Amino acid sequence: MSSGPHVRTTTPKAGMAAGPPRLKLRASQNPSVPTPGYVDGAWWPRSRDLSAELPALRAVLAARLGPIDRIAYHTTAWDPSVRHFDRRGSLVPVVGYRRQDSDTVDVTTSAGDRLVLVAVPPA
Repeated sequence: MSSGPHVRTTTPKAGMAAGPPRLKLRASQNPSVPTPGYVDGAWWPRSRDLSAELPALRAVLAARLGPIDRIAYHTTAWDPSVRHFDRRGSLVPVVGYRRQDSDTVDVTTSAGDRLVLVAVPPA
């Protein structure tokens, strides 16, 4: 019998979030000028484990948009996550907010561009 807390999860763990991210970005003439009422793309993560899902997403977005400086998400929409992840020697903050839309993830680039991705639940 264990004396520690029992943790139950229904989402796959880090080893199961393999493969490239399922991502669709909207075509834009100028990505630094936001278009009101629109999101910048959709992302279909394989799990609710940001620690497993974000490295591949960040790599794809960084290759297309340049270095990623910050990722923000709604705290209750995801499993507990790392607060930072390594970007070639520097840490990229992963910040959770309760006021953010639960179905979005915000990505901020080093150039100051902000992308809003609709995160389609893995279920």
